[in-house]
Amino acid sequence: MLNYDQIPQTVINAVLAAEDRNFFNEGGISPTGIVRAAYSDLTGGNGSLQGGSTITQEFVRQYYAGIGTQQTASRKIKEIFVAMKVAKEKSKQWILSNYLNTIYLGEGAYGIGAAAQTYYNEPVSKLTPGQAAVIAAIIQQPSTYPLPQYRARLKSRWHYVLNGMVQMGTLTAQQAAAMKFPAPGDHVPQSVGNDVWDPYVLSMVQTELQQVYHLTTKQIYNGGYVIRTTINDKKMAQLYLAVSDNVAQIDADSTLYPFKSYMRAAAVLEDPATGAIQALYGGPGYPGERYNGTGQVITASECAKVQCQFNMATQNREQVGSSFKPYILSAAVKQGMNVKTSTLNGFNNLYIPLDSEPAKYSASAIPAGETGWYLVHNDSTGENGPYTPQIAMAVSINTAYADLWHTVAGPDGVNVVQMAQAFGVDTAASGMDTMKNQAGIALGQASLTVAEQASMLATLDDNGVYHDPHVIASLRQNNAPPTQIKVHSYPVFSGDPTMNADEASQVQYAMSVDDTSYGTAPVAAMSNGQEIIAKTGTTNTAQSAFFIGAIPSQALAVAMFTHDQTGKTGPNEQTLNYLGGQQQGGFGGTWPATIWHTYAENMFVPLGIEQFTTPVFTGSTWNQVPPNLRKAPKKHKKHDNGNGNGQPNPGGGGPTPYPTFSCDPTLVTCNPSGNGNGNGGGGGGTGVPPTGTVPPTGAVVGGIVAGLPATWLWTRRRRRKR
Repeated sequence: MLNYDQIPQTVINAVLAAEDRNFFNEGGISPTGIVRAAYSDLTGGNGSLQGGSTITQEFVRQYYAGIGTQQTASRKIKEIFVAMKVAKEKSKQWILSNYLNTIYLGEGAYGIGAAAQTYYNEPVSKLTPGQAAVIAAIIQQPSTYPLPQYRARLKSRWHYVLNGMVQMGTLTAQQAAAMKFPAPGDHVPQSVGNDVWDPYVLSMVQTELQQVYHLTTKQIYNGGYVIRTTINDKKMAQLYLAVSDNVAQIDADSTLYPFKSYMRAAAVLEDPATGAIQALYGGPGYPGERYNGTGQVITASECAKVQCQFNMATQNREQVGSSFKPYILSAAVKQGMNVKTSTLNGFNNLYIPLDSEPAKYSASAIPAGETGWYLVHNDSTGENGPYTPQIAMAVSINTAYADLWHTVAGPDGVNVVQMAQAFGVDTAASGMDTMKNQAGIALGQASLTVAEQASMLATLDDNGVYHDPHVIASLRQNNAPPTQIKVHSYPVFSGDPTMNADEASQVQYAMSVDDTSYGTAPVAAMSNGQEIIAKTGTTNTAQSAFFIGAIPSQALAVAMFTHDQTGKTGPNEQTLNYLGGQQQGGFGGTWPATIWHTYAENMFVPLGIEQFTTPVFTGSTWNQVPPNLRKAPKKHKKHDNGNGNGQPNPGGGGPTPYPTFSCDPTLVTCNPSGNGNGNGGGGGGTGVPPTGTVPPTGAVVGGIVAGLPATWLWTRRRRRKR
C-alpha cells in the first residue's frame, strides 16, 4: 500500500485527467456530471444508463458492500448518498490514495504500484508522464485495453488523458505533442505475490470465482473481495523443489536424454478430507520469474516455448494410461465384485467382446459370427494367465482390466463414464463421451487433467467420499459477512455410508502393493514403511507418464508428458523414452514416481505412520477366466460354481484352492522366453518379489497402452485458457 505522499504527482495528474478533473473541487459527487448523464439517459436512445461518476463514487462502489455495480437508478442513488457521506468524513487525500491502491488495472494488477511493475517493470516513482497516462487510460477498460487487439483503443484513450492534462495545466501542449506512446510490456504481475507459483494460483482463484460463484470479471476486479486460498506455502515450496531437483537430476544423469523444452511436468496435492488443493506444480513460472523459482529468468520467448502461462496441472489434458484402471475396478466393486476372492482374465492377446455382450468371455480368437471385438496385448508375453485384481493392478495387466471393462461398462459404456463423472472427471472434455464403448478406455486412452486424477485418488483415500477440489478457503466482500464456501460432497459407491466405505476399502486394498518390488513403482516406497495406495500409467511411445499415490491424509498426483501427443515418429518425435538415460525413463514408475517419493520423504515421513481403513470385502466372487481355462482341483469339483454360460459368477466363485495369479502350465505356456521387460506403464520394478512371495506372472512392468488399433489412440486435445 502506498501512502499519499508516495504517489508521484504525475500519476495523480494523469488519473484525475482520465477520471475526475474536478476531484479536488467537488463534494464527492459531480452535479454537472449527473445532470449530463441523466439528460443522456432521457434522450440517448440506446437504452443504457450513463455514468457521471466521480472518483469518490467509483471508490465507494468497489470498497463498500451493498452498493453493487448494476446500471440502475436505485443503485446510483445509493452510491451518491454514500459518496457524499464519505466525502464529508474523509479527506481527499485519503480517498484518492485508497482508490489508487485498490483499483483494478488489468493483467492481475490491483493498484498503481502493481500496474507500474506489470506494464513497465518499474516502481511507480519512476514512471514517466507518458507511462502514467497509459495506466490512467487503462482504468476505463482494464479487462480489454491491455490486450494487443485493443491497442488502438488504448492509444485513443491515452491521447484523451494527455489532452486532459493539458487542459488542467499539468502538461504543456508542446510536451504532449512530443510524446510517443510508451507501449506496455509483458512483465510479471507482482500484485499476486513474490512466489513463482502465485500467478497460477491467481488464475485458479479467478476461474473458481467465475465457475462456482458465478461472478463476472467486473465483479471480481471491482467488487472489493477479500479471498483466502487453501494453498500451503510450505507444501508448495517442497513440491516445486521435488520437481526442480528431479529435473536437475535428469539433466545430470544424461546429456543424450535430458529434460527437453517440449517436456512438461505437473502435480496436484489434495486434502482427501475436504477436497482442498494444498499445493500444485502448474509450470515453471511466468515471464520475469526464475525458472521453478531458482533457475534462469524466464524470458517471453522462453515462456512461449514451454507454455509457461498455461497451468499444466489443471488445464492440460493428457492420456493417463493405466492410471485409469482404478475407475474400472471401482465400477466393478460398485456392481458387487469382491476384490479379494475374484479372479481376472489376464491371458495375453485377448479379444475383448463388446460392452453390449457382458456375459461373454474374452478369447484368444474372435468366435465365429462375432464382429467388433478388440484385440488387447499385455506388455510382455510373460504376463499370461489369471490374476487377482490386486496383483493385476500392481503389475498393471492390460487384458485383465480391458476384459473387466466389457463386463461392467453397461449399455454403450455408460457405467464407466458415470463412474468417472462421480469421481469428478469432465467426461466431455476428456473425450470419454465419444469413446465410451471402446475397450481402450480401460487402458487410459481418454485425456484427463492431473487435477482430475488427484481428485479420484483423494476420493478413494477418503473412503469413497468425493469433495469438489477447490482453492478458495474463504470469501468476503469488504466488511460484509463471509460468503459460504461452495464445496459439494457425496459418496461415489453407495448412499449407505458403511457400504460406501467398505467398497472404497476394497479398491484401496487393490492399489496397496504398487510400491512393492513386483509392482510398477517400487521407487515410490517410503523409508518409514508407510503403506500407500498408488497406480502408475504410461501411454504409447511414452508421451505421458503418471504416478498417483496417497497416504491416508494426503493424495498426490504427478505427471510428465510431451507437448505433442500425435505419436509421430522420426526427427520430430517427442517422447519421454530413456529420460535421464534410464531404460524405463519414460514410464510412470520412474521419474513421476521419483518426484512423488522425493516429496513424500520430505513431507509425508515426518507425519509418522498413518493407518488406512481395514478393508472389508463385500460382494460376490467373480471369475472372469473362461471355464475351459480354469485349473479345477481333482477333488471337490462340486465347488466349481462356474455356470458355463460366460457370465461372471456373481454368487458362486472359482474352484478352491485357486492359483492366485500364476497361469496353469498344463493349459497355456507360462512365462515363455519373454523376460517381462516390455515397455509397460510402471517402470522401475525389479521383477523379483520379496522372499517367500510367489512371483506374479510378468510382474516387472505394466500399464502401457500398447498394441492398440489405431482407432483406439485418441489424440489429446489441448484446451488453452488464456
